[in-house]
Amino acid sequence: MKPDLLAKLDILAASQEAKILDSIRKNNGTIKQAEEQRGILSAYRARISDSWQNGSVVSAAQARRCGYFANASLTAEDQINQSARRAAESLGADIAALASVQAQRKSLQSAQTKVEMDIERGLERRLERELPPRRNNT
Repeated sequence: MKPDLLAKLDILAASQEAKILDSIRKNNGTIKQAEEQRGILSAYRARISDSWQNGSVVSAAQARRCGYFANASLTAEDQINQSARRAAESLGADIAALASVQAQRKSLQSAQTKVEMDIERGLERRLERELPPRRNNT
């Protein structure tokens, strides 16, 4: 292959690698955010549970709101878990793709080095042919 083509292929692979790294960052962020959201829901549930267990009088409206929140929190937790699962699956695929692209770039670099060495050897041979023969005057 020509050096220019190898350089272009490396640029394309580098671009692909950058996109994959960006996707990995986003998926890691989504997973971290899901963990934080689970913590918030857990804290709210604990507060509601404590309010019921301390024996204080709760109005019917408060009890109804707590019931609505409990139901909504279960739905929210399911959505958070699904989002985290999708992000984890995507993260696994991204890591595999990153390894593939990095192997491709390494292969392209090796090919580039080989082509450069072949060009250099060719230049050396041409120079040797163009030089006049040396005479030994001993």
